[in-house]
Amino acid sequence: MEPNLYVPGFAVDPKKGASGWSNVIVIQKNCLTGRQGKSMYKIFLTIGVLLLIQGPAEAQTDELEYFPAGGPGGRVAPFSDAVRVGNLLFVSGKLGIARESSAPSGIAAETRRALESIKTSLERYGSSMNQVAKCTVFLADMAEWGQMNEVYVTFFGDTPPARSAVGVSGLARGGRVEIECIGVITD
Repeated sequence: MEPNLYVPGFAVDPKKGASGWSNVIVIQKNCLTGRQGKSMYKIFLTIGVLLLIQGPAEAQTDELEYFPAGGPGGRVAPFSDAVRVGNLLFVSGKLGIARESSAPSGIAAETRRALESIKTSLERYGSSMNQVAKCTVFLADMAEWGQMNEVYVTFFGDTPPARSAVGVSGLARGGRVEIECIGVITD
């Protein structure tokens, strides 16, 4: 039987960085024969060395910062308007329902109001529409996807964030669309 080659493995803790020799990975010697095996070994060793010299990773915080949402009449809502974790800002879903009965209705108007509300929250907490990494759109009727999308694209320009659009059986307060997003805060 071929002897084993013991190669140091590297465990990475976001708070402490690479811990070096904490794990050992066993690689059968016959896996490392030939040109391809030697290349794999060199790649693995290079990654390991880079992890060791990297030292501790940038200090990451596990602390959550909550930004309360105001409800109708100044009451506090049962959810946060946004939550910051490190440099990520998770903005709660925004409905585009008009507060005034004379305001325009329909999916286009609701989409515009929802995205304007998201923009306000992002800017209030240190981000912007240009720093949005991901949006999720909830639609009461998927047949309105095209109309929603016509308004949506005007808010993000040439570099739109990643996005999911989901049809749902209903939204709070009879809304047609709800949009949530994850933004990046660049201090």
